[in-house]
Amino acid sequence: MKINIYNLVIVVTSLFIINACSSSTTPTAKQILKKEKEQEKAAIDKTECTIDNAPKWYLNPPDGANVVAYYPAFAEKNTIERAKKQAIYEAQKDLADALGARLSSQTKEWIMEVGTDTIANDLDQATKKVVAEQSVAGYTLKEVDAFNCKSKNVMVYVLLEYVLGSENKVLMEKIKQDKALESELRRSEAFKELEEEINKNT
Repeated sequence: MKINIYNLVIVVTSLFIINACSSSTTPTAKQILKKEKEQEKAAIDKTECTIDNAPKWYLNPPDGANVVAYYPAFAEKNTIERAKKQAIYEAQKDLADALGARLSSQTKEWIMEVGTDTIANDLDQATKKVVAEQSVAGYTLKEVDAFNCKSKNVMVYVLLEYVLGSENKVLMEKIKQDKALESELRRSEAFKELEEEINKNT
């Protein structure tokens, strides 16, 4: 059986090209280790840069002395505006969680005194509306700080300030919109006391 020299040359040449390509694209162990070290160093440098540039008010939020509460947050995005928007959103979530816990504690006492399933459900709905409204617009954007750690992205830190007790006033307004619910809750001494406190500070 005769071997076609032309075909043999093509096969050998193809194998040589494939071998050359594979050897140039497949990284060696040394190259892999070098890349891993570079990535590790870059991560360490970024962490150090982030810590060094983090504002003091983020690392140690101000003490509001039970008058105001502070909610710090940060985000990293490819533009300042996107990072700022995301950071505010993260802080808003923390604010919403805190408000939900405060109002839940407040309303549990009312339900224990005059509670029925209907009152509990209506009060829960009113509370959710308050949390949603206050976490979106009931705060003040106290601080904004942005910087870059030698990357394409920008880091933005924000600090939200919230006046404690504002949620109770808004909750009262929501309750008074439902006359039946207001009438039932007025049987609770805790409800009356909170209303008197709100009126004094108005």
